[in-house]
Amino acid sequence: RVAFTYKFKRGKLADLVSLLSGRDFETREYKEEVIEESYSLLYDGVKKEYDHIVIGENGVFSLETKAFGVSKDGKNKASLFIDKGDKWTLRKNGANRELKSPTSQIISERDHLKNILYNAKEKIEVKPVLVLSNSKLYLKKNIKLDYDVIFVKKLEEYILSAELNRIIPEEQRLIAEILDEHRINA
Repeated sequence: RVAFTYKFKRGKLADLVSLLSGRDFETREYKEEVIEESYSLLYDGVKKEYDHIVIGENGVFSLETKAFGVSKDGKNKASLFIDKGDKWTLRKNGANRELKSPTSQIISERDHLKNILYNAKEKIEVKPVLVLSNSKLYLKKNIKLDYDVIFVKKLEEYILSAELNRIIPEEQRLIAEILDEHRINA
C-alpha cells in the first residue's frame, strides 16, 4: 500500500496509522495480511517493494513495517534487542530467537527511492523509518542505526514534527506522479 498524503491535517495520516496496524477498511477488522501488502516500484531494471511511502509537506518517508512479536492469541508481549553488529534478537515466552536485520532492506529501499526522485527532479531527501506495529513490544536499541525505529502509535507525531525539506503541494503531486510512473502491479 502507498499513502500519498498531501495534507496531513485532514486525517489522512490517521488512516495510514490504522493501515499500518492492519486495519481493513472494508471489513473494519484488523488483519495481518493488510500489514504485509506492499507496493512495487521499478527503476533501472530493479524492482523494490515498499510497505508505505508518505509524501507530505514535511518530506518523503519510506516506511518499512514489521510486526515483531505479534501472536495469534493477541497477547503480543515480547522484547526486541538491537545490538552491536546489527544483531536483532526477539525474546518471547522466555525464549530468544535471532532475527534477520531489516537494515539492508530499509537502506536499499531508501536509496532506490532517492534515485527515482533524483533522476526525475532535484535532490529530494527520503527519510527511511522502521515502523513497529506491535504496541506491546519492548524495544532496546544498543546501537545507532541509519534510520529511525518508531511505534505505529507515534507515527503521526513523528511525521508532523519531522524537519526535512519542506515540500509544497505542487511538488508533492509531482513526486506522486513520478513514483506512479515507476509503479508496477505485483
